[in-house]
Amino acid sequence: MGGMKKLLVIFCFCFLSLIIIFPAWTQEQEKLDSYTIAKMKYETAMELYKAGEYEKSLELVNSYIEESEGKEGKKVHYPGRIKADIYVLKAMLFYVFREEGYREEIETLFQKAIKIHIDKEIGDASEIPPLLIEIFKKIKKEYLDQFSKETKRHIIGLVTTLIYTEKFEAGNFQPGFYYTFNISNSWSINTTVKLGIGSSFWNTWHFKLGGLFYSDSRVEKLVYGLGLYNIFSININEKTIRNSISLCGHGEFFFRQGFGLAADIEVMRFDINIRPGETEEIVREQRQIQLIFANFDLYFLFTL
Repeated sequence: MGGMKKLLVIFCFCFLSLIIIFPAWTQEQEKLDSYTIAKMKYETAMELYKAGEYEKSLELVNSYIEESEGKEGKKVHYPGRIKADIYVLKAMLFYVFREEGYREEIETLFQKAIKIHIDKEIGDASEIPPLLIEIFKKIKKEYLDQFSKETKRHIIGLVTTLIYTEKFEAGNFQPGFYYTFNISNSWSINTTVKLGIGSSFWNTWHFKLGGLFYSDSRVEKLVYGLGLYNIFSININEKTIRNSISLCGHGEFFFRQGFGLAADIEVMRFDINIRPGETEEIVREQRQIQLIFANFDLYFLFTL
């Protein structure tokens, strides 16, 4: 009897697992199938273009766009990357026919392609007319400039610091405010004020000022950086003043809507702890360089 119960439990577990896993697997297969079908359609239109059958290629491209927009009834899903390729192919076909207003139509199609797939490239320069490459680069630069650090010079946000301790509790967090001025796409000046509130563990006000170097300034892409800061800390209860030089690794991700997430991890810090009235000898003994990997700053940001 006990064996039957075990078999029943195993059967129920397997059945529930199938109910949960199978729909997810089916959806993934449908996505894969839709991508494969869309890619085949695009390749068919591209082959016609390369064969010089431009009218047939344009007819196919127009039908794909109508399907993706639901103009012929049921809307057909086209993955963003493939849809961007289709818009670029249509722009190339417009260039072939060069009807009145073709340049404006090409610019509009390139804009649609880049908005869908921000990392879209036009293709092999040896196969694309120079004018199309010039228009595409111009449109892409104008679009990306909307999100660059030279356009969005100001960043404001909320920050919380997390320090690892053996006992994890609310006092391990310290809230604060953040402001950045972007000097260029690669350099910025950052300021942070962390509030001396919460548990006694955090009874210190922190004022942080420094510079940050970025590897890139792209939107919707994880960007890495390296920051060097001067941190001035005041503990009112203990009457302690600390001045620190801090080296941090930085990572951030911004969306096109202007919102972003970021994190700093402090990898090296040089501390000078000073109490009013202490002698220079004591102060000298308290100077230390620390290698630390437990201090995290987490940011929720917005660009202006």
